[in-house]
Amino acid sequence: MVGGVCGVWCGVHVGFCMVEGFPPMYTSLPYTPLSYTPCRTLPFVHYRSTTIAPHTTTGLQQIVTNFEQTAEQVSGPVAIVAVGAEAARTDVAGLFQFAAILNINLAVVNILPLPALDGGYLLLLLVEGVRGKKLPQNVENAVMASGLLLLTGLGFALIVKDTLSFL
Repeated sequence: MVGGVCGVWCGVHVGFCMVEGFPPMYTSLPYTPLSYTPCRTLPFVHYRSTTIAPHTTTGLQQIVTNFEQTAEQVSGPVAIVAVGAEAARTDVAGLFQFAAILNINLAVVNILPLPALDGGYLLLLLVEGVRGKKLPQNVENAVMASGLLLLTGLGFALIVKDTLSFL
């Protein structure tokens, strides 16, 4: 549930509460209970998802086109946990909004055509479709292994960077 809504599904109260209306991406404002039915929740979730996803793609474009200025703003798992812990200390609505934003960001990154991600598999399928035959297994394995190595190295570098910034 994106944005943090209270909902009623089959007569059971689910979700959590938040500021009335469509709040900013993260807020520590007081929140009020809302009672959304699934018919009202789905348009809200769609609205919040379609407002967050373009910010993610813009951020990724800025990393590629303006790497020198944006590289220091990139964070890894350590910083994500720290921000999540701060959101949890603030209020539960902020924590759920942070989780929603994080999930949307992961979905956008996962669809990028990088080896070892879903987008990489889709790209390989597209290449196979254009070629009209399957790629040799050793080529596919090498591409996916190189992508996994690249992503693991990037993740390790971000963990070190975040850890050093917290010291």
